[in-house]
Amino acid sequence: NNCNVTGRVTGCGFVVPSDQLVNGWNFTSITEDIEYSANSVLNGKKIHFCYDATFYDEQPKTIKTMWNQRLRWAKGQHIISKRYLPKLFVALFSRKSKNKVSLYVTLSFHSYIVVTTSFIAILQVIALFLSPLFNISLHDAFLYWNTNESWFHNMFLSLNTGYLFSFLKGMVFFIVYSYITASLVRISAHEKFKDYKLSKKILGFLFFPLFLALQFPLDLIGLFKKQVKWKKIPHGK
Repeated sequence: NNCNVTGRVTGCGFVVPSDQLVNGWNFTSITEDIEYSANSVLNGKKIHFCYDATFYDEQPKTIKTMWNQRLRWAKGQHIISKRYLPKLFVALFSRKSKNKVSLYVTLSFHSYIVVTTSFIAILQVIALFLSPLFNISLHDAFLYWNTNESWFHNMFLSLNTGYLFSFLKGMVFFIVYSYITASLVRISAHEKFKDYKLSKKILGFLFFPLFLALQFPLDLIGLFKKQVKWKKIPHGK
């Protein structure tokens, strides 16, 4: 928002100008908030973030409920991507389009990044199992470790270590990235968390990488699952 780039509507904490509803609410997918965001950017409208706004929302209380909710979001993301990716791409090169940076950011958000990354990882493992056909042992393909170099060089600097260590390196970077993100959120929005118990703050922080990592299987399931229906989200008392 500070860089003059549009935000996107997610969840129920948003306000829509009444003049945009003259012809009704025409977004009826299972993730109508994301659909509205993509449509707004295509039409040169900008979604702003309001830090001082307060809204009240109920969150899922169980892992199963959270899974169902996020699976619907993942499937909805794929649906909106099919509808809007071509339009966003064409608009990016159109002279009439406004705010090209916002278009690019929205296009990136709808670009199946998680799904593509997951497929590449799966293809890498398949290729590694075929390594004996190219006179490379499975041991070297998965567990190669240069004993002449330090563990730090093997784990974080070398491009020739086995796949297992390369995978672990990626996991370390992902966890560090997750904790940096969680820290920045806590710092920038510390007032929003002031009423939470310290134990909940700590647990939420520690499990944040796992919460993000669930997006990989959810996106893959959402891609292949033909139909995902809206399910009631039960909440505690």
